[in-house]
Amino acid sequence: MADGVKYRPEQERIADRILTTISLVDGFDSAGNEMAEAGRAAILDLLHNHPAPFDPSSYEPGHITASAVVLSSNNEQLLLVYHQRLARWLQPGGHVEPGDRDVIETARRELSEETGVKLDTAVPTRLVGIDVHEIPATESEPLHLHHDLTFAFTVDEPESVHQRGTELALWFQVDQLDSCCLDDPLRRSLRKAMEKT
Repeated sequence: MADGVKYRPEQERIADRILTTISLVDGFDSAGNEMAEAGRAAILDLLHNHPAPFDPSSYEPGHITASAVVLSSNNEQLLLVYHQRLARWLQPGGHVEPGDRDVIETARRELSEETGVKLDTAVPTRLVGIDVHEIPATESEPLHLHHDLTFAFTVDEPESVHQRGTELALWFQVDQLDSCCLDDPLRRSLRKAMEKT
């Protein structure tokens, strides 16, 4: 024990993360979308039946990832990252790391790492998207599934972003996203993020 903080065993922390994620996914409203509902069922199955649902080296049946739909407070701008390997514009996101308390923290961390944008951790967020999608094989990993949970975040004023490696991060006007060729799950998450709760 250091400075009065107890360190819990890793298994207990993973169990807490699984239970928290189950609660988030259970409460997700797929709004009747068949793809989102199928993704929700697949993610719940993964969380209930797989011993390591957050392990990025778990290729069968895949693993949980988290991403961020980041809008300006007036809903006019959206932050996207150009993913070189997949050759498309995506929301910031990635793998759950052992130190992440939950998948919301994963989404915040990945956003900061990929774009430099810092969010106030006191600002609430909500789950706005669920998507299970294939990741193409590389020399070091086989084709596998990402079971992605997308969270909505808002910034008061879009700030400058940084480039990480070969990935480019840019703010786009929401009414001019056609050139970005966003996939249906990201469009659904964006629509849900723009709804005021």
